Amino acid sequence: MKNISLLTRLDDFGASYAANIAIAELVAAGEFIKNVSCMAVGPHIEEGAHLIKNCKHICVGMHATLNAEWDLIKWPPISPVDDIPTLVTDKRVFYSDPSSFVVNRPDIGQILLEYDRQLDLLTNLGLDICYVDSHMLPERYVDGLSEAMSDWAKRKGLIDHIHYYRFPSQQMPKMASSFEEQYKNVTAWLESLEEGGYFFVMHPAKYSRELILCANKDFPAGMVAVERDVEYRLLLSHKLEQVCNRLGIDSIRYDEAELQPEMFTEGEKDE
Repeated sequence: MKNISLLTRLDDFGASYAANIAIAELVAAGEFIKNVSCMAVGPHIEEGAHLIKNCKHICVGMHATLNAEWDLIKWPPISPVDDIPTLVTDKRVFYSDPSSFVVNRPDIGQILLEYDRQLDLLTNLGLDICYVDSHMLPERYVDGLSEAMSDWAKRKGLIDHIHYYRFPSQQMPKMASSFEEQYKNVTAWLESLEEGGYFFVMHPAKYSRELILCANKDFPAGMVAVERDVEYRLLLSHKLEQVCNRLGIDSIRYDEAELQPEMFTEGEKDE
């Protein structure tokens, strides 16, 4: 049997009530999920923190956020905007996509200041933050940010996500709008893995009117709500856990994972 480990991570805790209740239910339902990333700028982080802060079998991480991708939902930073003017639009909220930083060059010092305040908010809520990852990977667009973030994480005693990404040739499994199709896609992906350590992230949330507002030019209204509800129901069914047990794949925490090659080469950064 192959020796395969899988970093199982759920993202966007705090971004919505629908995500909070789904993730809390999945964490309580078993030990397949080992990592949960929390969005400090999310409007539901304060009310939801108590749902996961005492769950000892998971690593809790900071989902460092510098953008708000939905047309009708815009997250402001934790910092006063006058402290971080290069990170916000003229409407005093985050840009829609981190690729905006290619034109609107941010100050890395201001980014780290905002990260300080996001981390402070999470720890003040009683969350024991073990690692840091980044929402939509702004490191791809800001020269020097990956290195600065690694240094920042080291100073804070956090594991830096950038060293733990590894995907097979087909990358992550495709999203689907039905339970059966998503189960098929993820199962095929898991069966394709060779020996070693891999990363698997999902964004489960219960279907709600709240999630229907998560839409933009790439994701029509309702698409995100359907797909994230499918992820929630698939994880809750334990079917993926059963596939992993059959294949001998162990789900692991960040503090159990082995370092992987650098995620971005210089060529990839330039693309």
